[in-house]
Amino acid sequence: MAVALSNLTAQWANTSIDYTAIEMDANSTGHGANTKLLDLKVNSVSQMSVTANGMINVNTIKASTYIGLNLTPVFAQANVAYDRANTAYIHANNAYNQANTAYNKANNFVMSTMTADFTTTSETAQNITGLSFEIGASETWNFWVFGYYDQGSDADTLRVQVTGPASPTSVSLNFDSIKNDGTIVTTSGTTSFASNMSSDAGAAAAGTFILTGTIVNGVNAGTIQVKGSTNNNPNDVIVYRTVLFAWRE
Repeated sequence: MAVALSNLTAQWANTSIDYTAIEMDANSTGHGANTKLLDLKVNSVSQMSVTANGMINVNTIKASTYIGLNLTPVFAQANVAYDRANTAYIHANNAYNQANTAYNKANNFVMSTMTADFTTTSETAQNITGLSFEIGASETWNFWVFGYYDQGSDADTLRVQVTGPASPTSVSLNFDSIKNDGTIVTTSGTTSFASNMSSDAGAAAAGTFILTGTIVNGVNAGTIQVKGSTNNNPNDVIVYRTVLFAWRE
C-alpha cells in the first residue's frame, strides 16, 4: 500500500537539536523480497527507490544522484574487489616474469654436442654437425668449444674455421691444441670469419683443442658455424666428443 504525501514543511531552528525531516519506522515481522522503504515515481515509472535492506536503485544515473548519499559500503565493496583484482594481477605478473626469465635463460644460452664423429679428407671446410648456434641482428655472443682431435699422419693438420652472417661488427677467435702428452702445440687466432686456424702441422698426433670466440653481430641475423678440414687430401682428420657452449651478453 502507498500513501501520497505533498507540501510537507519542516522548521529547523535549534542548532543543538539533530532534526530528521522525514522519518519512517517500518516494524516488520516479515515482508516480501521486493518491499521498498521509498519509491519515487513519475507517471508510474520508478525513478529512485530504497529497498528494505537499504539498497538504492536509480533509474538514470547522474553525478548529482550521489550528492548526500552514503556510499561508503559501496566504495568499501568496490575497494575489496579492486584489491582482489590487483592481487590477481600481481600474481599473474609474477608468473609472467618467471616465465619470461626462464625463456630468456633458455634463449640466451646454448649447449650443443656432436652426435657423431666428424671425419674429413677434404681441404675445403665442412660443417661440423652440432657445433653451431643462431645469432640475431646486433647481438653479442660468446662461445667455447671443447673437443678431441686425431690426425693420424705426419702430413695431416686439422684446420678449424668459423663462419657467420655477413658484415659483423667484430669477430675475435682463438684456437689452442694440446697433445695427449700435455704439450701445447699451437695457439692461433683470427678476427674474421672463414679464416683457418690450425693444429700442430706435420706431426701424427691426437689431443684436445679449445676454440673460443666473441661475435659482435651487425644487422644480419644468421648461424655461427664451426667447420673443419685437413691440409692434405687424402689423409683424414677426425674430430669427436666435442661440446659447444654459447651465451648472449
